[in-house]
Amino acid sequence: MRTCEAVIFDLDNTLAESAWLWRESIAECVGAHGAEVTGQEHREWICPAEDAPAVGAKLGVAADYVRRWCTGYAAERAHLVNLLPGADDMVSDCADLVPVALCTSSSLPFVDAFSSRYPALAARFPVIVTGDDVTRRKPDPAAYLLAASRLGVRPENAIAVEDSTTGITAAAAAGLTVIAIPNSAKPAAPHALTAADHVCADASHATRVIRGLIGRKVPQARPAITTLAVPMATRGQ
Repeated sequence: MRTCEAVIFDLDNTLAESAWLWRESIAECVGAHGAEVTGQEHREWICPAEDAPAVGAKLGVAADYVRRWCTGYAAERAHLVNLLPGADDMVSDCADLVPVALCTSSSLPFVDAFSSRYPALAARFPVIVTGDDVTRRKPDPAAYLLAASRLGVRPENAIAVEDSTTGITAAAAAGLTVIAIPNSAKPAAPHALTAADHVCADASHATRVIRGLIGRKVPQARPAITTLAVPMATRGQ
């Protein structure tokens, strides 16, 4: 049996309504290099952190270059990103009960720009892990393992709140209790939702589930992975 002693939140499309901006950044990057995004690519390419290899292959450039280009574009426009309904209350309610962290595949410049847009929300997170902090991004569990370590909790005693296939997969592989809030911008695959411990309709629903789990023993659903990727940077220490 395990207890729930911390909550770790994804950022994009879990707390932040940012899918439109990342799609736009990819389209602008492709256009700036003399190409066009097809209809299928527009539907599938929503996250440079994950889709940069495919975009780079299309343009004949490195994936890291695509990530940097899209991150710079998005960071300049982070002030246009809204929070998803109930996201602020969900984080605040959880932070009043247990330590919380932010765990995102987005790079630091965008996360910093977003934090400037929502300083009160950002201040709730004593630990922030970005895609720059690990050598392998989601769906690898490294970021979640690092976030749990910095919070000082065992992964199996933490809750992850996610929306995407890659995020749910990462959190589940790390051994966290996973709460999925599917986002219509790019719905999680059925197999990922099956891997989640709870699937919630929205932030309000997720908050109620989290309140029920915190401080209560829950079944040991999966073994936690104990190896950490070598961090590329230190943040939140």
